[in-house]
Amino acid sequence: MQHSATRFFPQPQTGCTVCRLFHKEAYVTVRYKPENNTVRIDRSHSGFSHDIVSVRDFLVRPRQGEIKLRLILDRHSLELFVNDGEQAATAMLYTDLNADAISFEVDGCVAMDVEKYDLVFDREAEE
Repeated sequence: MQHSATRFFPQPQTGCTVCRLFHKEAYVTVRYKPENNTVRIDRSHSGFSHDIVSVRDFLVRPRQGEIKLRLILDRHSLELFVNDGEQAATAMLYTDLNADAISFEVDGCVAMDVEKYDLVFDREAEE
């Protein structure tokens, strides 16, 4: 199992910042829109379109014109922390288990750290 931690620091005047976990046509999108200070989690293309809430938008408060997004995800879940936990969101993912790619896009300037971890489970501990 893989786990990724990503921190974004969009700079003032930055356009949309987008992160996608995907496999073929199925994907989940996390997007920050600085023009209206919103973050959107969109699971409508994640493989289970009948979920009650596929898209969630929420307001964020920039600090001196910047926000910090920390995204932790694996193949089944996404956790998003804004400004060191000032706000948080969690979402179940229905993306295909073969999803093996993450993409990042930005319109402007962003400072970003990306860390990937492989989670290894000891089978003997499970018995």
